[in-house]
Amino acid sequence: MINGNEKVCVQGITGKYGKFHTKKMIEYGTNIVCGVSKNKAVKNVESIPVLDNMYEAVEKYNCDTSYSFRTSTSR
Repeated sequence: MINGNEKVCVQGITGKYGKFHTKKMIEYGTNIVCGVSKNKAVKNVESIPVLDNMYEAVEKYNCDTSYSFRTSTSR
């Protein structure tokens, strides 16, 4: 059930769409506790910590909700 107390992890937070929508979700009051990305050079986005995988996100932040953004590989 969605009750406003969700701990959200954004998958693909370092990509173009992930960054954009993360900023918007923060503005709307979404409780984003972390993000995950394959980009190991970025450690945070909008002051949100970026981890390597969902296993870490669940273990460290007890995430119960996830949004997923990915960049298309076709051009």
